[in-house]
Amino acid sequence: MDNEQTALYEHLALHEEAISELYRTFGEIFPKVADFWNEMAEQEDSQAKMLCSLKRRYEAGQVQLKECRLTKSGVQYSLDYVNQIIESAKNGEITSLREALAIAYDLENAMIEKEIFALFEESSPALSKVLEKLYEDNQQQRKKVLDWIDKLKSGQDIDMLTKEQAGGSNGL
Repeated sequence: MDNEQTALYEHLALHEEAISELYRTFGEIFPKVADFWNEMAEQEDSQAKMLCSLKRRYEAGQVQLKECRLTKSGVQYSLDYVNQIIESAKNGEITSLREALAIAYDLENAMIEKEIFALFEESSPALSKVLEKLYEDNQQQRKKVLDWIDKLKSGQDIDMLTKEQAGGSNGL
């Protein structure tokens, strides 16, 4: 097995785990919308587990990789960036929900998120199912973030938004 490819899988999973930590940090900073951030973090954890599963399949020769633009060093660069944001958030440098949502939107739209799906050769129905789930989770997360951004842009009150969330009317 190609050690560079194995390291790429490991870094992709670490990247998802770091984003999960960031979202949990946002949940602590913005307790009125902690449920939203914790749900986002749980999806990132799930994606990290799926990537670890794909790594094991790759190591067992069950999954083949396509040529892509993702590299271990590129993922590491993004991982370092996410870790810097986590530190900034913990140090009180991220103070608005809008800023946190903008960061989340950027992360969910990053090239890494898009390239993950192009990385694998769909050689089996089981692999297709895992890739489909990764893609759907990513699209769902992007939509959730956009919904919150749109609500804040429209001037909706955060207390009203969190009451809607508690009532389950907006699915967040």
